Amino acid sequence: MLSLLIGIGGCFILDGLINLTVAQPTHEIAGKFIPGVILVGIGLALIYGFDMWWPLILVIAGVVILLSLLFRRRAS
Repeated sequence: MLSLLIGIGGCFILDGLINLTVAQPTHEIAGKFIPGVILVGIGLALIYGFDMWWPLILVIAGVVILLSLLFRRRAS
């Protein structure tokens, strides 16, 4: 189960990196990195015994998403 989380998260991150190297990357690159980082973070936290820390990872990721949306709207 844990290696599955890390593997799927790695696939999301790899897809985002491949999309970055394309001549015309889409604006949805963050949408590929965020789930990947969340899944890899949860998988690593569970492997290394940070069972109580994985909710904090989700909260931090949510705050980062909200802040990025807030700054994106101000820039527009």
